[in-house]
Formats: sequence, structure tokens, C-alpha cells
Amino acid sequence: MNLFLRTRFVLLETSHPGNVGAAARAVKNMGFGRLVLADPQCGVEDPRRDPAAVAMASGADDVLSSALIVPDLDAALAEAGITLALTARQREFGPPRLSPREACAKVLASLHAPDPGTGEDAGAQDEGAEIAFVFGNERYGLPNEAVDRCRMAVHTPPILTMPRSISRRQCSS
Repeated sequence: MNLFLRTRFVLLETSHPGNVGAAARAVKNMGFGRLVLADPQCGVEDPRRDPAAVAMASGADDVLSSALIVPDLDAALAEAGITLALTARQREFGPPRLSPREACAKVLASLHAPDPGTGEDAGAQDEGAEIAFVFGNERYGLPNEAVDRCRMAVHTPPILTMPRSISRRQCSS
């Protein structure tokens, strides 16, 4: 199965419909198509149909309208074998912290790693492995419990001359 088809981008407790649309546009611009909204906190019935989301999606209406809304992170990560929490915060505990380059290398290696039992290329076994990138809320990021649910924590350190935090739409692009 195509890597782009089995990759999903999860927005946990997103708080602004415009960011849902901006994330849909970023996902489509990168050639992907799967967006999952886990327990959205936007204050609207359906953030996929909110005028701010539709405006920010500009050209990615298909990704926006097909975004899956689920009640929690467990549902968003269902059937995902490779899960990555994206965070700007240094964390002492939880899954291994990796740079974006290290995480990409590990994901690609795990898709074609030799099977520990047989020594054969496990690429065929992992052919359908689902990959999930998890982004936290715009206000407070990912809680520790969400990071702990992922196999890897991808640390995206801010540039010291820039503000400490970047927006979700900037990070997902």
C-alpha cells in the first residue's frame, strides 16, 4: 500500500476551525489526504463545515470534507502501528525523543526491517502498517498522556530568535 495512503495526521482537541482548514491544506500540499480530528474543541457542531475552516482549506476541500471526527486519541490511533507525537517541549519521560530527520529514518527503517524471528525482510508484513502523526492543541500542545500513547516523540525545537511556539498550521506544513 502506498505510504501516502496509509499516513494520517491527527489533530488532538483542536480549538479553532480555521486551523482545521489550514491543516487540511497543508496535508494536501504534501501529497497526503487523511486528516483525523480527535475530540475537537472548536465550539461548533462540525468544524469541517465551519466557514473559517472552508476558507483556510482553499483547494483542499476534499481533505477537509473527508476528515474523520473521532471521540478520543485511542480512536484516532486505532490500527496505527507507527505513531509519532510532535512536540516542541523537552520531555524526560515517555517514548524516545527524536529529531524530525531521525524520526523519518526510523519510520522508513521500521517499514522494511528484518523480521526478528526469520531474518527476512518484513516489508511485506508491514506493507499495510498505518502511520499517525499526532499534533496537540493550539493552546497547550500535547499532554503527557497523549505523548505516552505514541511510539516516538518528535521534538521540533524552536529557533531561538523566533517566538517559543509555532502554530499548528505552521507545524503541520
